[in-house]
Amino acid sequence: MKIGLVIRFIALLVLVVFSVRPETFAGFFGLFTKNSQPAIYNQGSLLDLTLNHRQSWRRRHWRRLSWRWGWLLW
Repeated sequence: MKIGLVIRFIALLVLVVFSVRPETFAGFFGLFTKNSQPAIYNQGSLLDLTLNHRQSWRRRHWRRLSWRWGWLLW
């Protein structure tokens, strides 16, 4: 396995974990807050927000990208 593929897989895994369970990163993001503010304001499901954003982005850009990158947009 090439190192680039391993790095991409790790980045995807971190993104999925952050989308499903954002509170696991609160300790890391807490280092960047002031006055004991909460590190992550979770008003809803980040997974739902991610999927909705992907769907709306796909609808807007489908015609422009489908001829070349359509297999990525499924």
